[in-house]
Formats: sequence, structure tokens, C-alpha cells
Amino acid sequence: MVMRYTAPPTDFRIQLEGDNYLIQPLTAQAYDWIEKWIPKEAKWIGTSLSVNGNYMSGIMQLMNNEGLTVR
Repeated sequence: MVMRYTAPPTDFRIQLEGDNYLIQPLTAQAYDWIEKWIPKEAKWIGTSLSVNGNYMSGIMQLMNNEGLTVR
């Protein structure tokens, strides 16, 4: 019998757009994380949070600390 590895679901899709990153939540855990950590007045473009590149290191660390996955 062959054991197959099943990767955990991806919580966020991140895309670079100019100087900003678009962070798209993909799971319920991702939406919960955004509600907990991201201010209500944050800028959204469609279904993605728009974040200046200067803040991405800290945001990625927070995501990682809570076990969230990104693609």
C-alpha cells in the first residue's frame, strides 16, 4: 500500500502588483485571520486585500505564526 501525502489547503493567494501585494483569502481560517489582524479601513481591490510591500514581511510572519499557508 502506498501512502499519499495530502497537502494542507492553501489559505491565501498572494500576487505582486507594482509596489503592492494583493492578498486573497481562500479559506474560512484566512477570513478569520483577516478579521483578527487587518484594520477595517484597509484597502481592498475586489476580493483581495491590497498591502504595501513594506508591510509584507510582518504580515507573512503573522500568517506563519498561526500556521496559515500561502501560494
